Amino acid sequence: MAFWSALRRSGERALAAGTLSIDAVRSGRLEACTPREIAEEPHAHPETGLADQPSPAPLKQFRVQIPKAVITALVFRHHQIRFSQQDDLIAIITALARLGRKPKTSETPEHVKVLSF
Repeated sequence: MAFWSALRRSGERALAAGTLSIDAVRSGRLEACTPREIAEEPHAHPETGLADQPSPAPLKQFRVQIPKAVITALVFRHHQIRFSQQDDLIAIITALARLGRKPKTSETPEHVKVLSF
């Protein structure tokens, strides 16, 4: 499913960029090409997570524990994240949610929430 979604997005970008025309698709005159590098989309909330802007309010702490084998499976078995996203917590948690994996939640004596997958 992720492959076909990526293929559709790639085709839409090619049409928008003018490197592919509807006439070429209809007539079957298609040439092989190497896709250009896809730019990363900017973070939806760029102001969050900046170390140089301390929060004026008390912060809630979370710890996330995900076995390396699970992350490796997301890349190579499930194809839910790219190899370069193995350290991207948002991409990993999103991929796990797509697969129906929900975290187990616990709390440390220091009141830190621990999410374990």
